[in-house]
Amino acid sequence: MIFSGSIFLLLLGWDGLGISSFALIIYYHNVTRLNAGYLTLLTNRLGDVVIIITIPLILFVGYYNIYPLDTSYNFIIFFLCLAALTKRAQYPFRA
Repeated sequence: MIFSGSIFLLLLGWDGLGISSFALIIYYHNVTRLNAGYLTLLTNRLGDVVIIITIPLILFVGYYNIYPLDTSYNFIIFFLCLAALTKRAQYPFRA
């Protein structure tokens, strides 16, 4: 879904990844894993907010797909990378 380049499919895959990671974390039912799952869910929502902010920026520059973006739109690429860091649980966003 991510490689399609479509903004709609990006959001669909983005939410599917967030829901599946939450379900995998809370699979073993205990309080510690449930708290970590909720923290991961909140971190993923932060990434969703960044993606939702980025989509109007992509549309404002006149693109409907992600792939035509080049290095002249560094601010959009920065926001997309920041959102990807929240999904991958990199250092500042890890539970």
